[in-house]
Amino acid sequence: MKKLLLPCLLLLLASCKPEAKLQVPPHIDAFARSFVDSVRAGNIDQCMQQVAPESATPAMRDYLTIAYHNLQNFGVKSVRCIEATRTADGAGSRYALSYEYTLRNMYLYIQMTLAEKDSTLAMTSFEGTFTEKAR
Repeated sequence: MKKLLLPCLLLLLASCKPEAKLQVPPHIDAFARSFVDSVRAGNIDQCMQQVAPESATPAMRDYLTIAYHNLQNFGVKSVRCIEATRTADGAGSRYALSYEYTLRNMYLYIQMTLAEKDSTLAMTSFEGTFTEKAR
């Protein structure tokens, strides 16, 4: 039994594929990063113009304003997309994205959802969380 277990384990390990690079369309990634940059710069009016009408509530404006105040004093060391999914239906496509921002001595994780219809993009949800350790 032991003689069979070791070759099976080696075969299993050899068949593992390295983690695939996330495939985020460049225009989606650029829109998402630009949106966060606009929040960091305090351009809340510009951000609200990029938010989908059903999500453009006073609560969203307040959230983006608070995010600006929380982010303005942090320098960003690096940014990477850590998760991306796309769903499509007759109304267009939705992209759920998660980004990791490495700051001085903490991390910022931003989750957002974008809707694309007829080549137009709009933010439908946006949320950020600070942590001291990388996920």
